Amino acid sequence: MVVAVVRAAGGDHGSFERAWAHALVLAATDRDLTVSAVVAIGEHRARVLVV
Repeated sequence: MVVAVVRAAGGDHGSFERAWAHALVLAATDRDLTVSAVVAIGEHRARVLVV
């Protein structure tokens, strides 16, 4: 599974993106799913977050 966290001011390794990435990985693990990547996407930048 690949997940994108999108918001206008996002796209970096901020606390908002890290919190969402952590919650998504926990939820996926609970359902026996593998998260391949979490991407933070903002208006002016995008970054792949470490999961």
